[in-house]
Amino acid sequence: MHDSPILSALSAPADPIRRKILLVGDTGCAIACLAGAWTSSKHSNPFPAASVTPEVRKKAINIKGRQIDLDVWEIKPTHLLGRLLPHSPTTTHMLLICVATNRPSQFRNTALMWSAEAREHLPGVPTILVGCRKYPSPIKTKSEYERWMKLQNLALLSSRDGDSMAASIDALAYFEISSIESQVSSDLFDFVGEYMLRHTTE
Repeated sequence: MHDSPILSALSAPADPIRRKILLVGDTGCAIACLAGAWTSSKHSNPFPAASVTPEVRKKAINIKGRQIDLDVWEIKPTHLLGRLLPHSPTTTHMLLICVATNRPSQFRNTALMWSAEAREHLPGVPTILVGCRKYPSPIKTKSEYERWMKLQNLALLSSRDGDSMAASIDALAYFEISSIESQVSSDLFDFVGEYMLRHTTE
């Protein structure tokens, strides 16, 4: 006995949801923090061609049984802003504004600059503010880093500061990532995936 076409269609797994994410700001620090997060890395452009060819990394996640494929485009600071112009709001699904947290004095300015560019050139594209914590060698834990910062008389950026900054630029959320805390990176991509699943129109 063969299954009916209707039953086969109902039982077939849904196609993956594919979404394009732009990674902007302090991308070097962000890429270092997310080094172990990628499913794969490639250089081809899966969406309409841009005037620059950024590195595109793949992240596949599963949310509630649905696969979501994220194409994460690294827009390096050296590209300047012809850098966002080729990325149409209709084909860009989220913007991750990455700011190094070891430079609190520059944190606000970088976040404001990129959010202003996003509002002008990518209106309506949702944003997440991402604080990137780069640990100097041989520091391996957050507590060691905090002690080191105090010895250097350097200010620490608090999570409350990040949340406040995210709210001021109308970002969906604030996440702080580092190269030694992989769970936060997973939480970040899960948040992105859940948002994409809720807002997909297919």
